[in-house]
Amino acid sequence: MSLPVLRWGIIGAGHIAGRFASQVAGLGGRAKLQAVGARDPAKAVAFAAEHGAARSGSYADVIADPAVDAVYVSLLNRDHAAWSIAASRAGKRVLCEKPAAMTAAELATMLDAARATGTFWMEAFAYRCHPRWREVRKLLPGLGGPLTAHACFCFHAPDKPRLLDPLGGGALMDVGCYPLSWLISLLGAPESVQCSARRAGTGVDLAASVALRFPGGHVATVICGCDAAMPQMATIAGPAGAIEIAEPFRNQAGAAFRLHAGGISRDIAYADDGLELYAREALGVAEFADRLEHPEMTWADSLTLARTIDACREQAGVRWP
Repeated sequence: MSLPVLRWGIIGAGHIAGRFASQVAGLGGRAKLQAVGARDPAKAVAFAAEHGAARSGSYADVIADPAVDAVYVSLLNRDHAAWSIAASRAGKRVLCEKPAAMTAAELATMLDAARATGTFWMEAFAYRCHPRWREVRKLLPGLGGPLTAHACFCFHAPDKPRLLDPLGGGALMDVGCYPLSWLISLLGAPESVQCSARRAGTGVDLAASVALRFPGGHVATVICGCDAAMPQMATIAGPAGAIEIAEPFRNQAGAAFRLHAGGISRDIAYADDGLELYAREALGVAEFADRLEHPEMTWADSLTLARTIDACREQAGVRWP
């Protein structure tokens, strides 16, 4: 299938924006880096020169550029909503870094803006565009039910300013959104959420544990943290077997996962074209550019995730000023 060649504008010039830009540039004729915007004009110029963007300027300049088809919002969490809404109102497709919004109510306004202009919008969980994700979903019915699951994402960087930011920081927002999103897509919207956390002096959570119950009797736990490293992993099990996945949210090229069933454990391989994660995500946007949402990362998933994080923060005592 031939995909449209989207011309990308990037809002933000941080580390992740740089990785996205380099991987989009690596797609050659299948995508184009058109423009980059940063608060600091000199930083925008340097970023554009490094990654081959045709133009640089402010955030508003990127959104106003008629040659930009899609905007990647790669900013601090508290800045996502304003610039996502502005891009949607300008008729641009939007790929918004996760978590997309500070609250579920804020996310609803972002989706309303995309709906009003009939333009694509997606929360940037890149693993949803990877073939390993689709393979896991195909195997899930074979596990039987009800299901029991666990997912974790922890690392050690407790002094990073963005993680300690009392307006948008914390482990739940930075990395907890990954395992929560993973479970929500597989098991649905949770019926109950119980969260406890260890908090920093700024009031945000440094680490959190979450217990969830889903329709159908499924239960799951999540561990997330930014002050202690732990192997990134996920496991989901039922009466007929279990699936064990290392690095479930990165999906590096060639990474397999393990299926335990019938007393036998085996690695499951899949066809992998070797595309890097953000390059694959950019092509995923192109594939569904004429729709409102990506079928593997729906608006309903994003809303459920935002409501779940809201509930977790409330129970953990993390409240935005």
